[in-house]
Amino acid sequence: MTNQEFISPNPHQISKVAVTIALLTVAAAVVFGIYGPKIADHLTHLGGVPLGDVIEAAQILRSKAILASMQKENDTELNADQHIVSRFLGRTCSAPYLSEIGYHLIKVSPASLPGAPFHSVELIYKNMEANGAHILVVYLLADDGQYVCFDPLGRTIPFMQDDSIIENISVSTDDESMVLIWSDGPVITLAYVDDQQEAEKIQAFIDVP
Repeated sequence: MTNQEFISPNPHQISKVAVTIALLTVAAAVVFGIYGPKIADHLTHLGGVPLGDVIEAAQILRSKAILASMQKENDTELNADQHIVSRFLGRTCSAPYLSEIGYHLIKVSPASLPGAPFHSVELIYKNMEANGAHILVVYLLADDGQYVCFDPLGRTIPFMQDDSIIENISVSTDDESMVLIWSDGPVITLAYVDDQQEAEKIQAFIDVP
């Protein structure tokens, strides 16, 4: 019978496969360290609806609403009961009552906005106390935690109950338009105003956080 020789491997010899795996592991760790936070933020961003998208979409609807309202001369104030707004939103909610500060509700209609295309409401108010007929457009959106905004560092964060934002939407140096956004949990409200004075007026009346 032939004797078989068994040769023990050199303890100092390094496996090429092991080296390759180690290098790939280190490379993966470096890549994740650099791009991991950005990837995570991107995934969070994809998982929510940016309020910026809502603002842009609502601005287009607002322009059409103002133009249509200016063409009508005799608007009567509506007494929109809670049922109408709640039916559009799919949850209990009332239209902000602003008559005490001069804004009379003249139209309530469903709207289609990002994040809540079938549960959004457009409210149009007219203020006859201002110079000429001033139109205020307000949007209500069903909020189920799907909306996100950005912190000062640009990171995506959820827009939570009792949060509020004032966003500048001016398109020229003479334009001071802005949108006031706040959430009470079930509903997010966007009020498009002409300037800071009007924003403060509405904030004070409806106790925006």
